[in-house]
Amino acid sequence: MAGPGAEIGTLLVQVQEDLQQLKEKLRAISQGWGAADVGSLEAAIERTESGLRKHAEKYLTIVNTSVLTISASESTGLCSRQISKWGIPVEASQKDIVFPEMSAVSVPRGISSPPASPRSKHKLSMMLKILYDPQNAQHRKVLHQNYGVGVPLVSRRKMAPVSPRKVTKGVTVGSLSVAPPSFHLNSSCSVLPLTKMDAQKGILSLIERGLIPRAARITLEEPLVLPKPAPLHEFHTKHKKRTAGGSAEGKKAETRLGPPRSRTSKGSKGTKGSIAPPPSCISVVSLRKPKLIPAIQTRESAINRVCRAKVGGAYGAALCRSAPAFRKPSPPFITCRIALFVPPIQSPERTPRRELGLPPTEYGAPSADGGAPWVFQLSYRDLVMLAFLGHKSANIDHPESTSAKLLETPEVTTAQAFQNLAVEFDVLVRKGNLDQEAADLVAFKQHCCLFWGSALSFLEHVAKLLKDYAVPLAVIKGKKVMELLLDFEFRQRPTREELLSVIKNHVAVRKLLNRPGQRYKGQKGTEAAATKIQATWRCYRRRKAYINFRRRQWASGVVAISWLVRMNMCRIRKTLWESRQKHLENFYDRAKHLAANWNRIRTSKRTVIHIPSLGYAQYIREATPDFAIHQGSQIGRLCEIQDPNVDVIYVCPLQLSEELLQYYHKLLGLQAAVRSGDPKDIADLQDRFKILTPEAINSFPSRPMALATFLKYSPKTLQRIRNLIRGKEAYIVGGLLRQDDLEVADALDLPILGPDPEVALLYSSKSGSKRVFASAGVPMPPGQHDIYNRQQMVEVLSQLIIDYPEVKRWIFKVDNDFGGNGTAYCDVTAHLKCYPWVQKEHRRYSSEVWQKKWAHEPALAKISQELPGLLAQHAQAVNEKRFPTWGKFLQTFVSQGGVIEAFPPSDSVTNLTVDMLIEPTGEITMVSLGDQIHADGPLRSSGTTFPQASVEPGVLNSLCSKIGEACKARGVVGYFSIDFATFIHPQTMGQQVWAVDLDLHYSDHLALTQVLLYVTNGKLDGWSSRFEVQLVPRKLKFWQVPKEQPQTASVVSRSVVMSSSVMHTSLSFIYYSVFLQMCKAHGIGYDVQQKEGTVFMIFEDQKRHRFGMLTIGEHLQGALMTFAHHLFIIYQELSAPNLHAETNFKGAVRDVETILGVAEHNKLQFEEEEQQASKARGLTK
Repeated sequence: MAGPGAEIGTLLVQVQEDLQQLKEKLRAISQGWGAADVGSLEAAIERTESGLRKHAEKYLTIVNTSVLTISASESTGLCSRQISKWGIPVEASQKDIVFPEMSAVSVPRGISSPPASPRSKHKLSMMLKILYDPQNAQHRKVLHQNYGVGVPLVSRRKMAPVSPRKVTKGVTVGSLSVAPPSFHLNSSCSVLPLTKMDAQKGILSLIERGLIPRAARITLEEPLVLPKPAPLHEFHTKHKKRTAGGSAEGKKAETRLGPPRSRTSKGSKGTKGSIAPPPSCISVVSLRKPKLIPAIQTRESAINRVCRAKVGGAYGAALCRSAPAFRKPSPPFITCRIALFVPPIQSPERTPRRELGLPPTEYGAPSADGGAPWVFQLSYRDLVMLAFLGHKSANIDHPESTSAKLLETPEVTTAQAFQNLAVEFDVLVRKGNLDQEAADLVAFKQHCCLFWGSALSFLEHVAKLLKDYAVPLAVIKGKKVMELLLDFEFRQRPTREELLSVIKNHVAVRKLLNRPGQRYKGQKGTEAAATKIQATWRCYRRRKAYINFRRRQWASGVVAISWLVRMNMCRIRKTLWESRQKHLENFYDRAKHLAANWNRIRTSKRTVIHIPSLGYAQYIREATPDFAIHQGSQIGRLCEIQDPNVDVIYVCPLQLSEELLQYYHKLLGLQAAVRSGDPKDIADLQDRFKILTPEAINSFPSRPMALATFLKYSPKTLQRIRNLIRGKEAYIVGGLLRQDDLEVADALDLPILGPDPEVALLYSSKSGSKRVFASAGVPMPPGQHDIYNRQQMVEVLSQLIIDYPEVKRWIFKVDNDFGGNGTAYCDVTAHLKCYPWVQKEHRRYSSEVWQKKWAHEPALAKISQELPGLLAQHAQAVNEKRFPTWGKFLQTFVSQGGVIEAFPPSDSVTNLTVDMLIEPTGEITMVSLGDQIHADGPLRSSGTTFPQASVEPGVLNSLCSKIGEACKARGVVGYFSIDFATFIHPQTMGQQVWAVDLDLHYSDHLALTQVLLYVTNGKLDGWSSRFEVQLVPRKLKFWQVPKEQPQTASVVSRSVVMSSSVMHTSLSFIYYSVFLQMCKAHGIGYDVQQKEGTVFMIFEDQKRHRFGMLTIGEHLQGALMTFAHHLFIIYQELSAPNLHAETNFKGAVRDVETILGVAEHNKLQFEEEEQQASKARGLTK
């Protein structure tokens, strides 16, 4: 279609060609001109060409953004688009006004029309208004009055009035997603998947928003539906048949990709409404004008080849021939499939799209080389802009249609082939300056023409670095620069290592850069040095001020935290103190209630809750192996059900198996058989006793905690105890009380038969017991208590040696320990070198003079010098596993406090234990007494012989009464035990009894005594030290005839040997049932009729290496011999020749033999005394 646009395009091309011819002619004739005139003329021509090119591009933009409308009307004027005089298509209104054809009136050139008068102008304007709005009633009236024309009334649908809308202010478009900075900086990101909404915005929008990298290679795939020119025929040729030539011409026209030729003055025809081909940025060669002169054609071909090689398409040629390429208006959009390919980046991991904050993709999947296809609707303007955005790795290709046949196919050099040329460029940098006229730099610039801006920017960064450090010469590798340009375009901030990596002589440059002070020799070195000095000084001042600030801040923080911690600790201590005071007040209130009702309670039905808790300090519990077994060794408390009014709830610190429970059910069921003397009378007393284990033991399996602490954290066990004692009289019998026992008593709302925990802890210590004994006025071993440092210990021991030179062994006891674990001894006189001299000095003075300080001061000084070394070498702890050296024992001794006391100066020493009870009413009762057996050493008790036979009962009762009164005066209530030592003094040859220890809790010896009383139904007379049992005569069978008068029950005395610490590690290899069957096979058992035999006490079934044993006989010697014989049998059965087992059987047998020897000696001596007494009586007669 010929129109103003086509004419302007033709004129532009002709003007451009004329300018080019003029330029060539001027060059040919410029030999005689001056260089300045020629240069200025060429510059003017170039400015003109650039202006024409710029207007051509604007024209191209306007045409491409217009919409082509094809009408179905046959009229040529109506179906074609109208183009304004500026080349802009103008759409006709919906209702076109058709005027009748009028003959054109030609006006001669020389004659001008007369000027119109104001009246004629008004009339003409009125006519135009009428023509514009013929439906107006006033206009119709004017036409009818003036011209007699009646305009027909045309009904017109009135449009509903549109209400005025408010003007929308602010942003009217939604926010578009933009690629985050991490996408450009992260080398692991290649292509971001796009959503449908992103694709609809256009590819230019995606590139500007960073969703498609500028370095991406863009390929336009052939669409499924290709646009094709629609032929519009003239009216007179519409119904003509096609001829052969016409068919050939139509076929030839259809195969052309380029735009059809417009009509010329010679009558050549083209199609109407045809769609323009893709712009010159696509690799399609447009048809050249055949009437160009040959010189211009040759030059145009050369220019086209160069431009195509630079942009990867025919854009250069299109610039030179932009007018012919756009003689036909183009469609506004073209739909095509675009595949984006980004060069793959080697990265160990990829950043997910979710982390980049972008929506998930909806289009396609990544291709094999890292890209993914998307469908876009692009305008020609977009495609042209894509060509302008092309750079080193951008390539825009459009596949040519298979049906298209080009008239001419010029030689095209692709960008990839251009990059594969020689790329070895060595760019010299002298003193930080690039030589712009150097051959290598010029060649490198020509090679990188598409991305020269990025390359030059990178080179300037390198040059600036070299100039800053005054590097005289450096060589830059151009190939390496091109490799780094992709990352440089993304980040725009190359690192120092990247800049040095492109330098060929980087080793020398790096060495120069690392030279101290080199930076201050380069560009603006003085300013940099001054800046560095100022910055260093400011940094020093600021850092010093900051350090002072942080120091003050730290100090204030420490003070504040310390104050907060202190206040918090004070608040917690106050809360704990108030809580403990409340528990203590409740304890005293319940104790008063128990004392007031004790006479009624002890004679009525009651429930006793036994909690054998040992409330020692934590370090003692942790240092004691098998601490739970020590607490569980008092299971004999169950035998208090011997009293028919007593029910027992025993809280066990160990988890008992079904085997152990069955054993104790049978043992406690012997009560009826013991009373009747018939073994078959077995009663079931399970409703009289309960064995409970706190569930907190499973939560703290490896923590040696007191049983009361376990029970405090066992709500289920506490609730069960409440249910069992509901509506009954009950009280608690504990062990060594502590604060947790008071909390348990508060939880159960029960009184405790025991002293205040602080009183029990104070007077159960070794130093506290010395105070009680001193206040009671009972004899004690010589010694000193409350020793807390080494110097004090040496001075006290030296003074004791001076005062008691006859004592050979001195004993050291830690205050709060138990069971002999915190005891050590030393035979001082046997190893003291100055001891003979001390005795000589002592004999030199009389006893009264020797007590004076001036007499024994030299001896005291010598002893004090020798004692530290002597103790370190010869002192020995009883528990060597815990204290292997004297140093460790001494450290514990001085840190916890202790006592030093004398060992009895005799070879034969007997220790005895007496258990006492101070009732709430104040009555003092002796409940058990016996002589100790020392199977593990002379200072550790492992059992007793019951009752005691080493001290006169009267003497013992007197001592126990005094000590009981002293304890009662200090608020002690409940069970406690006293240890005595008796011996024959070598000087006076009289028996002496020393009170050596006091324990304010229920003892193991008392628990075994309860078992003894239960299995024998006997009675203990503590004041006379006699234990008597009643033998029930055997019942005759119904067929037996009594030969004599029926026998009455006889009361006989019995002696017992009992121990709660019999140990043999091989016992853990067999079950208890097997062990009992083995003992039964060897005749080890108990006779319920004769009240003789052996009874075993089993404590636990986890390690199974300790058990209790009671042997009952007619007299002490028989009981001892039976006990030793049974131990020997058990030892033979448990021991293996190749198995080393730890046991105390041998020590027990050895001590029993010693006791038997002493007993035999005493028996013979007693018989001799009896004989002499009888002879004396006979002589007197």
